[in-house]
Amino acid sequence: MDRRRHPRFDTDQPVSLTVLGAHATTLDGVALNISGRGMRLLLGRRIPLNTAVRVDLGASIFLGEICYTEPEGDRFATGLVLDQVLQPSAGLEPLIAALRPDPVSTAVS
Repeated sequence: MDRRRHPRFDTDQPVSLTVLGAHATTLDGVALNISGRGMRLLLGRRIPLNTAVRVDLGASIFLGEICYTEPEGDRFATGLVLDQVLQPSAGLEPLIAALRPDPVSTAVS
């Protein structure tokens, strides 16, 4: 019997995961499913438990913590407990744009 409070929705969407903190690193992965409180990702390396992360999925930004990681073939199935989600809306567009990495500058000095 599934005891989850929130239904999970299968997805197969590319994500960019950023490990937050002093040694921030970014890696690509795939979101396997999403619920109201969590996300299951497939990543190329193990992320330690309780690590704070940011996941960029489409135009949305998810913030949370790693709650499990287990080998799956040559990659790692990784669970994320969500804390905050920023989704595009008229009022949040400038904030989300400001949080995105800067595009490469092409200005001439």
